[in-house]
Amino acid sequence: MLAIKRKTNEDVEVVKEVAEKTIVLQAKRQLTFDEHIELSKRLRFEEEQSGVKIILLPHSVKLGE
Repeated sequence: MLAIKRKTNEDVEVVKEVAEKTIVLQAKRQLTFDEHIELSKRLRFEEEQSGVKIILLPHSVKLGE
């Protein structure tokens, strides 16, 4: 298991990579409904293309280390 904090863009950061095929992303700020829908679509596409499971956590959730 690899735990990292890596910036991916201005709104989302990688907070934890679990095993080899799961990435947990957390919004760095509260997203609007439209932003959330658009980001979900993009992540779903990336998930299908790469075979890596991507989990998007809301800004309000704190992930324990």
